[in-house]
Amino acid sequence: MTLLLQAGAWAREATVLILDSRAFAADERRLVESLRIYTRDIGSRLIIAGEAPTVIENDTLAALSRQAQNEGADVVAWTSRRSDGIIVYYVLGVRDLDLRETNIADLGGERAAETVALKVRTILTRPSTGAPREPGMAGAARPAAAPPPAPDAKAGVSASSPAAGLAPRAPAGTAVPSAPVVAAAPRERPPWWRASFGAAYSAMFPVDGVWYRQGLTLTAEARLGRRPLYAYVDGTFTDRVTLAGDDFSVVLRDLPFGAGLLWRWRMDRVSLAAGPRAALHVLDARSNLSDGSGGRARQLSGAAGGLAMIEISWQRRLRLYGSVSGEALLPAREFTVQGASAIHSGVVQVGISLGAALLLP
Repeated sequence: MTLLLQAGAWAREATVLILDSRAFAADERRLVESLRIYTRDIGSRLIIAGEAPTVIENDTLAALSRQAQNEGADVVAWTSRRSDGIIVYYVLGVRDLDLRETNIADLGGERAAETVALKVRTILTRPSTGAPREPGMAGAARPAAAPPPAPDAKAGVSASSPAAGLAPRAPAGTAVPSAPVVAAAPRERPPWWRASFGAAYSAMFPVDGVWYRQGLTLTAEARLGRRPLYAYVDGTFTDRVTLAGDDFSVVLRDLPFGAGLLWRWRMDRVSLAAGPRAALHVLDARSNLSDGSGGRARQLSGAAGGLAMIEISWQRRLRLYGSVSGEALLPAREFTVQGASAIHSGVVQVGISLGAALLLP
């Protein structure tokens, strides 16, 4: 949805395009409110439209510039997470394609929003410096220049001290006019198909301690809609285990294939996830007797349980993770040799995994 918010009246109506960042809704609300307060006396309008980018590249900035020009905007602002996991405000001056960022954690939510509003005000009020430049980042946020003093002292608006670096603000108790919604259009939705592919070392421990398995787990994960809900499928290729008796040996292998849902909670560079999991175990056994005879058997067993995971952002698209799972085999399986029990799959087992995942796109 596109929201058009009117902030005041001015000879030339300056425009700020705010990209929708629903993942950081609280920070976005603080930014919108600060922009309404700090730019209302210069007659700006605020448009909330489009979707905040997840990757900052020259092509991205060029595309944002074209979008801003279509909206008649002078500045683009949004909230996003940097490749190192830090949440920041971005401000892009459309005229010179100058990108600035403000670290929210360093300044705190309110102060960071005010700093960005001052930065936007400076861009809107500065004279033209010539032709646009090529897209590029200007580096870390710099203190914004102090805005001019309040135009009318009788109105009860006073300028803050230069040391404070704040723009004119209304005195306590003065109502800030609400920005009416004067136009609306369908909102662009973010892609729901974000996926990841992972590989991990896994080990499974039956609670009875009889049959320990280890191997390589491959996982594919896909986001479901806008919520932090993910579906995944996995398969584990375990090693073969040989058990020897008095006059026989048994070679065993377990190939589990699973699927489940994960709900994620994100905290900067670390995220936690948990959810239910179901699996199908393909159990193969091959026996060899001392007289040279032998046999083979295959059993299928379902499993139900759950999984918990911790994930750490290492690079922009690379994640390191560890997980713990628990499941019950339904039913558990037992293999016999010449009528005697050789091995039991175990009723309940616990698994651990350590690996890495690549995010797409």
